[in-house]
Amino acid sequence: MSQHSEELGVLVLSNSSNWIAEEHVYPIFRVPSPLRSIAPPLFTPQVLAMGPLHSPAWNPNIPPSLHSTYTEMDHYKLLSWQKIFKEDVPEQEAPFLHFLHQHKDIMLASYGGRIEKEYDAFALENHFVNRLALDACFIAALLHSLFQENFPYLKEKMAMEEIIMVSRVCTTAHIFPIYSRTIGRPVQKAILQDLLLVENQVPLIAVKQAVKIESKCRSDEEAERILELYVAALAHRVLPFSRSRRTVLSSVKNASSGAHHLMDMMYSIVCMHSDPSSEGVRYQNVSKDPHVMDMPGANRIHVSGVKFHGHWGSLNELSFSNGRLFLPKIHVSDDTERYFRNLIAYETCFKTERLDLVSYLHFMDFLIDTPADVGLLVESKIITEAIGSDAKVAEMWNSLCRNTMCVFSPKYKAVADSIQSYCRSPWRMMWAEFYRSKLSKPWLVASLLSAAALLIMTLLILWYTILLYHHETS
Repeated sequence: MSQHSEELGVLVLSNSSNWIAEEHVYPIFRVPSPLRSIAPPLFTPQVLAMGPLHSPAWNPNIPPSLHSTYTEMDHYKLLSWQKIFKEDVPEQEAPFLHFLHQHKDIMLASYGGRIEKEYDAFALENHFVNRLALDACFIAALLHSLFQENFPYLKEKMAMEEIIMVSRVCTTAHIFPIYSRTIGRPVQKAILQDLLLVENQVPLIAVKQAVKIESKCRSDEEAERILELYVAALAHRVLPFSRSRRTVLSSVKNASSGAHHLMDMMYSIVCMHSDPSSEGVRYQNVSKDPHVMDMPGANRIHVSGVKFHGHWGSLNELSFSNGRLFLPKIHVSDDTERYFRNLIAYETCFKTERLDLVSYLHFMDFLIDTPADVGLLVESKIITEAIGSDAKVAEMWNSLCRNTMCVFSPKYKAVADSIQSYCRSPWRMMWAEFYRSKLSKPWLVASLLSAAALLIMTLLILWYTILLYHHETS
């Protein structure tokens, strides 16, 4: 052993009594570099910085271009604060700040001690609560305005008691005229995208309190129900899965219980189980071998007789029976990759006992190998696309699972195994092989048809010759 190694061994032994404390991942965190390095801009707020991680006042590493954009949005945060506390409920300003100061430790815990390590006590005492107070009020006003826009549509699926409750709260969204008239539509869209970034979250306890004051709720319970309706409007607007408004309203009620922030609620909505008893189950004894399976692409299993059907539901609502594969419909747009990458980071780093999202993405990655596979799923009304071409959709799906382990929840593994067993039927394998070798290319099909036509013509000529010979000899 070298002298350096001996010294290192002595150092380790001498410090064996001072074990390094186990690190935990908390609800609001910076995305690890293996995931961030794939597409850094997709984890960075475009226009709206929420909380301290991307705030120019807290983070000196913000690029100048983003620094000016974030600072400009701070103007709208202050404006929403003034609308709430200077015009409507001025007497609630001090109690609101007092409430946040009382719960400062809880909110700091959402960041897992990172804020205390990176910033001094003065900043924590004087700026942390004020920053979250402004952000929470802006989120409350923004969600209120979004709900007002979608209320005519959501009203059709709301229970009568919910409609009555909504009619009692403040019906005028404070930021609505400003948000809709002075901010361009591209910026409005970017704001909604920024609300669902894993590094850009505000503890839900602050948002609930801001909603209670902004919407003039009578109690904490009413504020929680109003927040659920607001989040339902947000989910209906931004999430890529096609779901009925009634389904969104019912799933968001299950998502609010124990949620840490808005993105946590969105994750629960996206991953809602059709069987509520299986919600949050820890998946055990699931193989994490990257080569656990090799399911063929959509076109290959389609040739084997599998029919694809799309339906409205969450990503856990899939099934396979009698050669029919039912998958949730999904709308793929230019912001779908951003949502999925942040949800991947949240599940793989914080919801580590869950395999819902990763299972779905790997399953779809197996199905989508080529643009032709995307075309088949579009034709089956499983995918609707708004990013230009089947090739771009295929490229997106094939890159989403990079730096993630190929894992499957029991439900996805059961469906995948059923598909493989179905496609391994001897006659289906023979037909699939014949199709790939003889019918998969246009010129082969043309050659086969030409040969068939020539054979038929030859048989007809032979038959006509035989008839003519018998006629002449009779």
